[in-house]
Amino acid sequence: MASEPGSYLTACEVYSQHFLNKRLTDWIAAEKKLYEDFLNAKASFCGATQPKYSFDNKRLIDVFIYTKFAHQPNDKRARQYTECLREVGHAAKLEWEFYMAMIQAAACYKAALSVIGNELGAYIKLGGVPPSGDYTPFSNEGGRGQQLTSTELRQRSLKERAERLGEELWREDGSPCDQLPLYVKRAEEALLKDDTPAH
Repeated sequence: MASEPGSYLTACEVYSQHFLNKRLTDWIAAEKKLYEDFLNAKASFCGATQPKYSFDNKRLIDVFIYTKFAHQPNDKRARQYTECLREVGHAAKLEWEFYMAMIQAAACYKAALSVIGNELGAYIKLGGVPPSGDYTPFSNEGGRGQQLTSTELRQRSLKERAERLGEELWREDGSPCDQLPLYVKRAEEALLKDDTPAH
C-alpha cells in the first residue's frame, strides 16, 4: 500500500533518488511507472481487452485486501466490493481476477527487488535504519504473512533444539555414516520427555 513506509512505490522512489548508477535508477523509475499504469488501468478478465470494467486494478486489489484478507471491512469498502461484484456478475470470477491482478503486482515487486535488494543491506547500515523484518522478501515464501500459534512456535523451537543436540551427539560418536537423522530423532524424544510437565 502506498501509505506504508516500506511500500513498493516508496522503495522505488528512494532507490531512484539515492543510488548512483543512472541506468539502474532509470530502469527502476520505468518499472515504477509500469506499476502505476497497471494500478490505474481498468480491470478486465485475465488482461483481456474486453470487457473492461468501470473499476481499476487498484480498486480490485483494495476491495479484497480490505474486506477479505488483511483488514476488517468498513462500510465503504464493503459497498465497493458489492459494486465490483455486481458488475462482474460472479463472486468466483471476481476473486479469480483479484488473484490475477496480484500475480501481476507481485511480478513488479520481484523485478524491482532483484535490483533494490542488492543495495538494501548497505542502505540500512549506512542510514542507521533498522529493518522492518528479519528477512528479505521471497526468502521464506512458504509462511510469509502468517502468525504462528504458540504450539507451532514450541514445535519449531523443539525441532531446532533437537537438530543442534542430535548433531552434537552424532559428532561426539565419530559421525557414523547415515546415522544423523537417528541422532536427531533420539534428541527430539529426549527433549520431549524433559519438556513434558510432571503430574
